[in-house]
Amino acid sequence: MKKTLILLILILVFTSCKAQTINSLTYNDYTNLKVNGISLEQINNTRGQLTDINQLFTFNFQSEEISIPDSYRILSSLGFNVEFLNDSSQSDYELNSFIITSSNISFEVTGHTISVGDNISILNDFLPNGSNKAFLFKIDESDNQFLTRENYVMISYSALNIITKIEFITL
Repeated sequence: MKKTLILLILILVFTSCKAQTINSLTYNDYTNLKVNGISLEQINNTRGQLTDINQLFTFNFQSEEISIPDSYRILSSLGFNVEFLNDSSQSDYELNSFIITSSNISFEVTGHTISVGDNISILNDFLPNGSNKAFLFKIDESDNQFLTRENYVMISYSALNIITKIEFITL
């Protein structure tokens, strides 16, 4: 239930941010998003299977399954939570979101590799959304017909301009 509440809060944050400064990513940029050098496609291809994701990242995740009314697989490791969704329109689990709060996990966006704890100057090519202390990215689904949902990345930072959290979500 707690994770559902967190998901709902994330959805509200991303939805409310749509009218604010958002950096656009092409489909090619989207396919090159990486966590610890692993593409989102590779993560998605695990379908949330615990043994597959443990092998992919070479560290131990804990797994939880929830059905409310859609089915979720939530995989957690220290500072890295990944959620897979299987709703009535899908035939299998698909990557739905992730949150990175550990400085030991890297994230790559358009050739910029960042981690929690880095200074936001690494992202100087992008426009920050100052009111939310975040960089918001939307993947342009019109660039590829296979994206059926809106995909967002949010990189949050502190008043000291230090990255505090990296999030990906599909709506």
